[in-house]
Amino acid sequence: MLGRGSEYGFNLYTQEEITSLEDFEGMRIRGTPTYEAMINSLNAEMVSFPMGEVYEGLDRGVVDGFGYPAIGITDVGLEEQVNYQLAPELEYYRTDVVNLINLDKWDELPEDLQQIMIETQREVEDEMHEVTDEFLQEEGEILENTDIEEVDLGDEFLNFVNEAGWDFIENNVEESEELEELFRE
Repeated sequence: MLGRGSEYGFNLYTQEEITSLEDFEGMRIRGTPTYEAMINSLNAEMVSFPMGEVYEGLDRGVVDGFGYPAIGITDVGLEEQVNYQLAPELEYYRTDVVNLINLDKWDELPEDLQQIMIETQREVEDEMHEVTDEFLQEEGEILENTDIEEVDLGDEFLNFVNEAGWDFIENNVEESEELEELFRE
């Protein structure tokens, strides 16, 4: 691992109002594997197709909502297609952008290039939190000027989706007990 870039949360956006966990039942939500355990646990159907097709998928009724990182829906106009956003401050999932390099390739690089990459990575790490915060603020300001309503299902939602994630880990990762011991609060 060469270093970290930025960190931010994920959100769910829907066309129909969500007032309880039961409201998700039968919904079709565009997602990626990141969301699969949560969507399935909510008795919704996960639909997977390229992000570039989400606008049309919402417009044509192929999906009722989508999951997406906290930054970027306004870049592609998706705020025009949804009415509700699960409160972003819930932060039920987080992403941590990291920069990786193959160790064998790293070892083949001359030491001066390795040093340049290390120094550049340090500069990026120092700046990325501020840059990410600016993107989040800009996105928030745009969303404030839309009709999108924030929905806060509180601790019930947080506990439910976090348990769905841990259930997935327990069923798919051999070292799940060690991971849970290290990361679970």
